[in-house]
Amino acid sequence: MYAKVKMDAIVQFPYSMDDLQAENPYTNFDAQKSIEELYAVTEDAINTGCTIVFVSIEDNMHSFDPLKKAVRDDLPTLIESNWIWKWHYENKTEQEIEEYSPTVASDSLMKANNALETTAWTQEPDSGLTPDKIEEWRIYREELSNISSQPGFPLAFVWPKVPT
Repeated sequence: MYAKVKMDAIVQFPYSMDDLQAENPYTNFDAQKSIEELYAVTEDAINTGCTIVFVSIEDNMHSFDPLKKAVRDDLPTLIESNWIWKWHYENKTEQEIEEYSPTVASDSLMKANNALETTAWTQEPDSGLTPDKIEEWRIYREELSNISSQPGFPLAFVWPKVPT
């Protein structure tokens, strides 16, 4: 990922080949060169003193609770001669949580419906499953069908365990 910078300050982020071509519509660029090399000879670079720099993405999104936290991204920062793009977490506002809940409910119901569709065969008489396995799958499918009535749905509920 790239950024346009001037004197160690971000001018545009992200910056892409599409941006370069849009800024220079009458220029043919050599496909063998990097975006940094191509930009360096443009009128914009010469007139503004801007450069294009590569931006590394720092993976600090290991685990967080998407129900309560929001990922916010900052502009890249210059750290020891390298441009790094970091994310940080903030507590969601009550409004964000309220807006997130219907999305989670919709996604969860879609996932449950997909699981019901893909496991319908388990209830067919010629499924090849033993009667005990058919019953396990029937219970699983019933739990999927009733998922929205679980306490805590959609933000804090337990998915039914898939039979093995």
